[in-house]
Amino acid sequence: MVIETPRDVLSAILRRAAPRIVAQIADEAARSVHAPDTMSAYRAWMERVAPIALDAIAADDAPRARLLAEFGGVDVDSLRTVPPVARVGLLEIGIRLAHEEIDRETASRPDALEVQAEFRRFAEQLRAALKAAGAVPNGGR
Repeated sequence: MVIETPRDVLSAILRRAAPRIVAQIADEAARSVHAPDTMSAYRAWMERVAPIALDAIAADDAPRARLLAEFGGVDVDSLRTVPPVARVGLLEIGIRLAHEEIDRETASRPDALEVQAEFRRFAEQLRAALKAAGAVPNGGR
């Protein structure tokens, strides 16, 4: 019998939903800056960093911290064309979309509250990592 931890469940849900969430965020980015080149650059950036976040979701605390620290080495220059306030908003949209997906997917699970709590912890860690990397401004949220 395989026992799934809340992090395992969260990882499975978000790995399935990630392409759709990235596409929705990219669409929102395009609307916010009205520039197709910016939108494609932002989408490419999200597609490059999504694997880091997705790997971090299921990781234990120490490996998760190391993975999230990798955001510090990710090039954020391509994000300069997306205004800082828009980057904060786009991050929050992504977190909201992920949260909605998790709520929907865990609605009938006995461990729903644990999975949702784990996502809230991860979202805070993700916000902090992206702020530290300069991908979102320090006053973000």
